[in-house]
Amino acid sequence: TGLVAGLPAGLDTPVGSGGTALSGGERRRLAAARALLADRDVVLLDEPTAHLDAATAEALVRDLRAALAGRVVVCVTHDELAGPGDTVVRLSVHDAVTAAA
Repeated sequence: TGLVAGLPAGLDTPVGSGGTALSGGERRRLAAARALLADRDVVLLDEPTAHLDAATAEALVRDLRAALAGRVVVCVTHDELAGPGDTVVRLSVHDAVTAAA
């Protein structure tokens, strides 16, 4: 909320090359806000807690779980905090795939 309010064009502020300079954590939080507001049935989250401190990551995961209940969420992450969901697929160093439901 405070992050988005402080951006020149709010949620539509361009980031990255040629856009507003944001930290990695700020980019993650903005991407999460955009994903939530898009109101899609299927949401892909790529490392949603990367570059966040522990307290912010925990709050983001809690908010995402509440807001995305009932939707299909594919979360690609190395962070145990961001998972597990109803089904967890783990890829090991040796390319073995395990799934838990």
